[in-house]
Amino acid sequence: MHASASDQSQSSGEAKTDGPPTATNAQSESFSSSPSPLPNGPDGDGRYTLRQYYGSTKKVTQVPELDHNARRRLRVVAEIVEAGRRLGIKEDVIRANLDKMEALLPELTPDVNKMRAADWAKLARDVNQVAMMLVVIKTSYPGANVGKIVSRAPKTLLQSPEQLQADAAVVRKVLAGAPNADAIIEDVPYLMNPHALAQSLSNVSRWYNTQDPVGMISKNPKLLLNVEEADLEADPLYGELTTAG
Repeated sequence: MHASASDQSQSSGEAKTDGPPTATNAQSESFSSSPSPLPNGPDGDGRYTLRQYYGSTKKVTQVPELDHNARRRLRVVAEIVEAGRRLGIKEDVIRANLDKMEALLPELTPDVNKMRAADWAKLARDVNQVAMMLVVIKTSYPGANVGKIVSRAPKTLLQSPEQLQADAAVVRKVLAGAPNADAIIEDVPYLMNPHALAQSLSNVSRWYNTQDPVGMISKNPKLLLNVEEADLEADPLYGELTTAG
């Protein structure tokens, strides 16, 4: 007796079902057995985002940005504290007074590239003296920016008030022909030293062959910086000094 076509088809279908599962069947069973919920995207539309496809599922701890200025200041202060210790100045005094000085004038942020650590320690010994010297500088050169002066030449604050006032009297006399004497001092603070001023004017006269060095620097005070560098390079010992190791 022959089986009908429908019986053969049914028998064939049962044989396929009883056989080993195909990849398609396995994948279908996997999806049906453990369905994963659709993500709730930013638009609430249930679509995956690139971050959900490729991003880590672990919560990433944000690393705080390093404040390089703060770290540099800590190193500088530590160097000043050590220099002060050798001078017999207490650490707490130095740390507290450095903060007070910076609050008094932001340009007084300690910088060992501008002045030795030992000199910063001496300066931090007495904040009241520092405040008084700022007043003396301002009264001696009223048209100058005191902050710029002490930023460029902080060692000026280590002088005595009497010495600074006496030097200022000489400097103002020498620069009497300049309409902007205070501006010259602001740009080139080391000229507050009468000896340095005399030497600089002599260098300007020699390099520019002028009989009016004051008039020349009044037009461009920073010209002195170039002259001093050129004068140093002209020194026969300059090469030996710069190559000495």
